[in-house]
Formats: sequence, C-alpha cells, structure tokens
Amino acid sequence: MFLSIFKLPYVIAPVFWLAPQLLAVSIRSSGYGDTIDVGYAKYRGNRSFENTVAYLGIPYAEPPLGDRRFRAPLPLNTTRVSQETAGQIVDAKQYPEFCVQGSTGDNDAGGAGTEDCLKMNVYAPFGAKSGDNLPVLVYFHGGGFVYGNPANWPFDSWIHQSPNIVVASVYYRLDSFGFLNIPEFSDSAFGDFNAGFLDQTESLRWIKAHVSAFGGNPGNVTINGQSAGAASVELHLVANQERLFTGAIAQSVGRSPIEMPENQVPVFNFYAETAGCGSGSVADKLDCLRHASISALARAQDAPRIQPSAFDGAYPTFNPVVDGKIITNYPSVSIQNGNFVKVPLIVGATSNETGTLEPTLPETMKTAFPGLSAESADKFFEVPLLDPPRFPS
Repeated sequence: MFLSIFKLPYVIAPVFWLAPQLLAVSIRSSGYGDTIDVGYAKYRGNRSFENTVAYLGIPYAEPPLGDRRFRAPLPLNTTRVSQETAGQIVDAKQYPEFCVQGSTGDNDAGGAGTEDCLKMNVYAPFGAKSGDNLPVLVYFHGGGFVYGNPANWPFDSWIHQSPNIVVASVYYRLDSFGFLNIPEFSDSAFGDFNAGFLDQTESLRWIKAHVSAFGGNPGNVTINGQSAGAASVELHLVANQERLFTGAIAQSVGRSPIEMPENQVPVFNFYAETAGCGSGSVADKLDCLRHASISALARAQDAPRIQPSAFDGAYPTFNPVVDGKIITNYPSVSIQNGNFVKVPLIVGATSNETGTLEPTLPETMKTAFPGLSAESADKFFEVPLLDPPRFPS
C-alpha cells in the first residue's frame, strides 16, 4: 500500500506532464560546449541536438561485483577514477550496458545485462556550466523492479524543447540482484536489504555532489518515476535517510505490496536450490550465490514466475521490503503517521496500470496481491473512487 493523492496536502496536481513547467527557469547559454569537469574526471557527451548534450554512462558508485553482490553500493572511488583516466577526457557518447534483467513474461528469459551497471545518463543544455543553477529532474524507470533500461526513456528531446533543466536517468540493480531480501540481512555481514533502492539513494548523493558541473542546482532536485519507478519515489518519501531532493513526481505508482523479509524466505530458498546453492546454512547459500554465474542466477530468479507449479510460496518475485532500517514501516502507516518528507508532489496514473499482467482485473489482483483473500478482493471492487481522475480542459 502506498500513499493516496487525496491524503496529502502537498499534492500539486495529478498530472505528470506538468513536470517541465514545475522545473522551468530562464534559459541559459554559454560557449563551454559538450565537455564537463566533475573534479576527478572530464566527460565529453553526445550533442544530440544543437542545444542538448547527453552524457551517457556516468558512474555514480563502485561496481557491485564479487562479494559486493546483494550488498549496499559503495560510494564511487573518485581517486581510482582520477588515476585511471589520468587527466584524459572520457568519451560518454554511448549508452552503457543495462543492469541484469529479469524475465518480462513466459516467452522471455532474463539474464541480459551486467552487474557493473551503477551509472546514469545526464542530459543538459549545451554550454550549461557550474553556477547556472538549473533545476534537476532525476528519473527512476519502471519495470516491476524486475526489468528496465534507461536508454528506453531518453530525455534529449526534453532538453531540446525546454533547455532550462538538467535530467539524470538512473540505472539501478533489479530482481534478485537488487532486491534479494531475507531476515538475516538485519546483520550486514550477510548482506543488505533493498540493495537496488540503496543504489537509487547513492545516485542522489552523487547528484548532490556533482550535478553543479552540468549546470544543475543540487538544492533543487525533483525525483520522478513511473510504475515501479513511481513506487521508488514514494518509498524515498518515507525512507529514513538524509534529505536529497526537494520535489517528487510519481507517475502511475506500481502498487504491489511491500513485504516483510520473512515473506521472501520461500522464494530465496527456491532461488538458491534452482541455482545449485541449496545446501548448507544461509551463509553457505549466500557464499555460493555470490560465486554463481549471472546466467545461473537469471534462470533461478525467473523460475518461480515462469514455473509457478514448482514454487509453492505466496510471493514469487524479489521486491522491496520493510527493512526496519531505511524503510521502517509500511508506507501507508508512515503516511498516516505523518512520517514522510514534506515536499511538493505530483501524482498521476496511466490508463490500466498493471493491466497487461493478467487478462482480467480480478486475476491481476490475485497475482499482484497474493496474500489478499477472495473476500477482501471482492470488497475492493465495491469501493467507489474517492478521488476520480481529473483531466485538464
């Protein structure tokens, strides 16, 4: 359960397409070109339009490889990057490889991508420079926390049409690589809860420290996302973390339930067994999983969804959980208790959100909310809309 538009006094309007107006400031220009210096490295971007530069694949954290699998991201080692680049300008004209994907359906196998994916694409006006103080939009993609590629949501045209903002689109870990959660993670020696969500947080920290080099204002950052990305936005609103943004836009929030770590134990055990890591203690299983190949883990994370008859648990997917540390309570409870960041918020909805999940709405409800009884589901369909959609005239 997530926050509802009618419960928050800070909602501006339920239309996500107001984002450019929300962020509008006077247009700036200069002759600094398509190269920026973030202090420890210089990047040359792709001039996709006369007034637009796209800096693609900028790292914001250390690669989560080896023993860092299933753990919180480490801040980018800027000394290492500085030494490796040795003062040379880094080409940032090509999209990076996306994070390891999960399956999108019965006829699709996950596994494409890389674990070395903690990067972002930054879109800025040509010639933007430090001191321009342009507002910043940070976008988290959707895909059910299972799949998604920021290259499919380019923002070049946004800058081309409104060259008065800076936009960053973030890659974060997905599926089991980003959201494997078990109770043992309360001890960080085993791993960390919600690693993919923590990737997003680390990206916001990098933006706060370095977006001024692109002409952005680190004190004027709006986070934005659609579906699972919008769910991420609302989780950031209730997260127990430092203030890293000043506004939020949630486009059609994916409302799958936020689980407790205990709910993830069956899918973890099934995942470990399928990957060939089902023996021994939890520590033994995690050690085995950290040494397993991406392809083995991809098959294992897909299995509960594409072979449901073989999995007898209620929750076949890897999703964010209430971890007691960063996400300290169910979001709905946090909202009701007033424990959320008070910033301007836009909330909208696409037509038939999650409508492609199953043929009918009752079947979709059963898949998205496996713990919901048939009686409760029936009551849901009887509840009238308290705040029906409103469209501009």
